Amino acid sequence: MANQKPSLPFSRREFMRTSSLAGGGLLIGFNLFQACKPEAKAPIDLASLDYKDFNAFIMIADNGAVTIFSPNPEIGQGVKTSMPMIIAEELDVAWDMVHVEQGILDTNNYTRQVAGGSQSIRFGWEPLRQTGATARQMLVNAAAAKWGVDPSECSTSEGVITNAAGETLGYGEVVNEAAQLEIPEDVKLKDVNEYKIIGTDAQNVDIDEIITGKPLFGMDYKQEGMLIASVMRPPAFGQKLDSFDDSETRNIPGVVDVIKFGDKIAVLANDTWTAMKGKNALSANYVEGTKGESTEDHDRLLMGLLDGNKFNTLRSDGNVEKAFAAADQILERTYESPFLPHNCLEPMNFYANVTEDKIHLVGPTQTPEGTARHIAGLLERDFEEVHLEMTRQGGGFGRRLYGDFAVEAAEISNLAKKPVQVVFSRDDDMADGIYRPAIKYRIKAGIKDGKVTAYHLKEASINSNMYGLIPNFFPAGA
Repeated sequence: MANQKPSLPFSRREFMRTSSLAGGGLLIGFNLFQACKPEAKAPIDLASLDYKDFNAFIMIADNGAVTIFSPNPEIGQGVKTSMPMIIAEELDVAWDMVHVEQGILDTNNYTRQVAGGSQSIRFGWEPLRQTGATARQMLVNAAAAKWGVDPSECSTSEGVITNAAGETLGYGEVVNEAAQLEIPEDVKLKDVNEYKIIGTDAQNVDIDEIITGKPLFGMDYKQEGMLIASVMRPPAFGQKLDSFDDSETRNIPGVVDVIKFGDKIAVLANDTWTAMKGKNALSANYVEGTKGESTEDHDRLLMGLLDGNKFNTLRSDGNVEKAFAAADQILERTYESPFLPHNCLEPMNFYANVTEDKIHLVGPTQTPEGTARHIAGLLERDFEEVHLEMTRQGGGFGRRLYGDFAVEAAEISNLAKKPVQVVFSRDDDMADGIYRPAIKYRIKAGIKDGKVTAYHLKEASINSNMYGLIPNFFPAGA
């Protein structure tokens, strides 16, 4: 690759470190969103990957193969594929030479990890490109030194470096020398017309495991001695558990225990079917604790807000009232959505093993650190005692931003003194979800000479609303 586009200012020495691996090869530890600690060093063996100092790692082996380690949450949105594609593009390697590995997640050592808001590519675009380009430049510099030529005389393509005389070296042939070099600051990025990977229909890196049913998801996680917990929860918001009878449940073969916690009842069994069968055999009486809500109440509240004059203005461009007054036509419509369950393909589930030494958590969550902190507080344990590992997630859509199912698993394990995996049924997912917000939008548009010249959006919602930069996503001048 030659005639590269100049990059934006970016201090690589603050954001990445390199090391020569003990078994051969180059390892680059880098941070996507914050600078490295001054004393941070990239490890010399893969067993010591430290996500406290680095967000992710790139390993280039001496055979030219590239492995990208990343702990970013994968909930089906494709970041485990798309973010490495960006690195591989600027590194200039063939996509089939790249292997992506999900890093083991530990919120004790990892300070930034959330999948939500659909912002991973938006915020990762520049640093991911810079990281790949920096690695490529280090390999070019190593090859140039070997040939005794200037790096500017060299070009790259799919993991091969070529000099002006036509001589070639594969990345693997210079990777050990590159590991000894200083991180360069003068790095250029590819121009759009040079892209070979970005913009192509690359195969999902987990597709083989997904279609052949190999363990990837939280539901696949198994540990010796683990019990399955099926939980009976209040049938409606605001209801309280008054009394229950578990005698029939305890007579079912395979049911190990029945545990009450708060207004919930957990049935522990050796397998999922038995646990759910045991829960269905429970007889429980719930009473109203607080007044119930209804869709009619919500509609009345939201329409009152839309019709009223009390609201916060999140964005205002130009004189919208003047544009409406001059419009040839004005259209106004109200759009609405009720509370809706997220209906992820993979039901909510989480594993917990609470012992005197630590709290071990494994499963699908979009907010592992927040979940771990919640559990540490609930059980009155130090946050440093919590170890959380993340699995691939069979859909998230915001539902797994809330770690209620993980909290349940930890609470049950703590009471049972056994490793437990909470598993929701489809009924549980529908009835006990954290629902998408009930919301109404009133949109008014002014049209003059066939063009939209005025736009007014008013929002009323329960549980959530537009936040942060979202009001600015509508393009100015549209």
